[in-house]
Amino acid sequence: MINMGILSILILLLVILVGFRFKINTGLLSILAAFILGFFVLDPAGGETGRMLSDPAGKAKTLLAGWDTSLLFMMLGTTFLFTIARLNNTLEVVANKVVTFARGKTRVIPLLFFFLCFVISAVGPGNIATCALMIPIAMAVAKEEQINPLLMAGTIIAGCNAGALSPIAPTGIVALSLSERIGLSDPGLGMHFLLQMFIAQFVFFLLIYIVLKGYRLPSKTPIQKDQVHLNKKQTLTLLVIGLTILSIVVFKTDVGFTGFTAAFVLLLFRAADEKQSILGVPWGTIVMVCGVGVLVNVISIAGGIDLIEDIFSSIMTPGSAPAIMALIGSLLSIVSSSIGVVLPTLIPTVPGVVENLSADPVAIVTGIIIGAHMVTTSPFSTMGGLAMATASSEDLTDKNKFYKQLLMLGFAGIVFGLIVVFIGFAR
Repeated sequence: MINMGILSILILLLVILVGFRFKINTGLLSILAAFILGFFVLDPAGGETGRMLSDPAGKAKTLLAGWDTSLLFMMLGTTFLFTIARLNNTLEVVANKVVTFARGKTRVIPLLFFFLCFVISAVGPGNIATCALMIPIAMAVAKEEQINPLLMAGTIIAGCNAGALSPIAPTGIVALSLSERIGLSDPGLGMHFLLQMFIAQFVFFLLIYIVLKGYRLPSKTPIQKDQVHLNKKQTLTLLVIGLTILSIVVFKTDVGFTGFTAAFVLLLFRAADEKQSILGVPWGTIVMVCGVGVLVNVISIAGGIDLIEDIFSSIMTPGSAPAIMALIGSLLSIVSSSIGVVLPTLIPTVPGVVENLSADPVAIVTGIIIGAHMVTTSPFSTMGGLAMATASSEDLTDKNKFYKQLLMLGFAGIVFGLIVVFIGFAR
């Protein structure tokens, strides 16, 4: 009879491949797989493997323990708030205003966009939402200012990823939640993740900037544009977002509750349409993250996590563990979501690896996080796909050529991530 641990891992790989191939939400597939595996293949409540429980309600309760309601609430609160900011064009106005700061120095524009994306991503929306907002704006600027679209795409994606591990951004929330589950509860861990990610992405951006000769972009006479003003709704939105960040960082209020409260205040003052705000929440991402959590919980019960730990431990040393985990994270991230699949799958394996190798758990988790976010320029990824679609719609470059360039940049990111983690950057 097949080992349940092996079977659960094979099912996870099948879920990832089917989701990638047929463009189906991995979270939905994970819930289906958890149901089949948990109800009809193994006994998650401690009975004999392969036999169904006589109490389906008890089995369901065990399986549902994998749906992290705390994580769901945090993600929902923050994404709801920043959906309002997106709908009333607050972030778009801020972005357009920043472009005028270049004052005709075209070579400065990529730097401005990198830091703007970092700030926006870090204050709450996260990397994917910020990329979706900024890519169209950046590509329009690239067309007007004759900037290499690959340089601009790499800039936006690196900047968005640089702020992704903020403790109040979706990916940062997920990373901290998963880390706490494996016993990493240092109060400074969130800022450690954010700093490491920022440095890695900034260095990668600089390499892209230098290789693509961004520093040689010619200066132009500043074009006089209409003065960009924030209207009352946008001013209120920025004020509320600032107070939200202050409350979370200084007064340590709950991220989810604070986000919902801020969103309520904005809706109370009609800063955006309530129905559109609710519809605009990235429900797909939330279902993906929580749904994969249900399957990973079943895999853990089946012994799959222990099996992965043993396999990893057999090919690692204490010094190479972070780099190997970073490489695995990168390869998984090519065809699956970092926040929804890679982090929830790999971070739970860290305790076993640490126990077998006496390695640094924080270094390994940091390696996983960095590796998972260095391949996101690939056209297979969400952000790379956004760049591909926008560049094509703007008629900036040949579609096939840009596809190959993004793919090469993605694989360059894998190599870069492996090197920086291997030399001890993540420690």
